[in-house]
Amino acid sequence: MQLFLDQFFNGIGQGSVYASVALALVIIYRTTGLLNFAQGEMALFSTFVCWWFTDQGLGVWAALAVTIVLSFVAGGIIERVIMRPVEGADKNPLNAVIVTLGMFLAINALAALIFIKPGREALQMPLLFPEGELAGISKATIGRFAVLGVECLVLWVLLQKTKIGLGLRAVASNPESSRLVGIKPGR
Repeated sequence: MQLFLDQFFNGIGQGSVYASVALALVIIYRTTGLLNFAQGEMALFSTFVCWWFTDQGLGVWAALAVTIVLSFVAGGIIERVIMRPVEGADKNPLNAVIVTLGMFLAINALAALIFIKPGREALQMPLLFPEGELAGISKATIGRFAVLGVECLVLWVLLQKTKIGLGLRAVASNPESSRLVGIKPGR
């Protein structure tokens, strides 16, 4: 029975990681109408960047903060330089799908080129959460689940309680009507 409970809670912890990535996919799809096939590779690349910073001696929480900022900037650049011209050039959604698949391959190859070297040891990521158990559940599992909960709460507050969220929801639901009331969907 203990093995079952261990695996059950490990599965919940791992599932919370998948849920975080899925949450990013849903937010992007709901706000842009585009399914970004490169989202997983972007998350992978960000993870490698965070590992690299910790390998260079930066503390894990500082590395995480720097990685979040760099990922945000990179995402903005990708949206402005790659995605926006594709969306504006033609209303064919297949173009955006092809571009995101191309980004999937490019980011995957770039990560392998930069971070995976033959004969090199795997990067060791320091633990984000303390080792040990609490009520038979690993603290890492509790931590991952707590991070997902905070993520969901922050996104809910952003989308439901702010003007930015109202604008995002309006644009996602009806871009043409949003334009008519002064909201610029492309911004």
